[in-house]
Amino acid sequence: MKYATILTALAASVSAAPSVSERDADAALVPDFPRAYYHSKDSSNSGSDNWAGVVRTANVSFAHATMIMPLIVPGRNAPTAAVSAWVGIDGSQCGRALLQTGVDILANGKFSPWAEWYPDDLIEFQGFDISAGDKIGFTVIAHSPTSGTCILDNYTTNKQVKREFTQGPTRLCLMEADWILEEYDENGRKVPLLDFGMLAFHNVMADGHSGHVTAAGGEIIDLVTEDRRSKTKCEILKGDVECTAILPI
Repeated sequence: MKYATILTALAASVSAAPSVSERDADAALVPDFPRAYYHSKDSSNSGSDNWAGVVRTANVSFAHATMIMPLIVPGRNAPTAAVSAWVGIDGSQCGRALLQTGVDILANGKFSPWAEWYPDDLIEFQGFDISAGDKIGFTVIAHSPTSGTCILDNYTTNKQVKREFTQGPTRLCLMEADWILEEYDENGRKVPLLDFGMLAFHNVMADGHSGHVTAAGGEIIDLVTEDRRSKTKCEILKGDVECTAILPI
């Protein structure tokens, strides 16, 4: 079981806060790992019931991307609909650990930023404001298999928040970089997938012993239904990872 912890972020500094996070602290959240891979019936991409995007296998210790936060019009989705955009290291083939940072994009037009070293608690950041149209940078650095840093930059407001992990709960394999949109679970049930239109990870890159790598050559994954119909169309275009929601969701 994961419990959410809130941090208050002021510029680049982070301190603990006692209030309950958007992801209910009493909620039993399932692992962030892709629970299953399929061959989609209507796409050549791999399929997953909770991940969409690209996983790039390489010896990496750094992963990065940027994204322009979308304008979500309240009332066009179920009130609890959401999608989580994040960048991470490991979590797919290396299923024991996942270091990641991201932003939950919510149906009410708000944004909830966070960091996590799974299977430890998810940490949400307060005081790090995000608005539609802001350019957000996602950076994950593994200093070793058991220590790392997650950084979110708001390049529009020139603000930054970071979380240092000095002792991760499980050892990273340092074998894959992830640029993912996630349909996550809360209270044991899948949160309705937000109709996000098209979301793109730009400036996609990773570094490590394999040298500088991009998303090119990575495994492209689509969200799929139980009968393996695609709910997204993801592709790599000029180095960007782009995913489009397929209606009806």
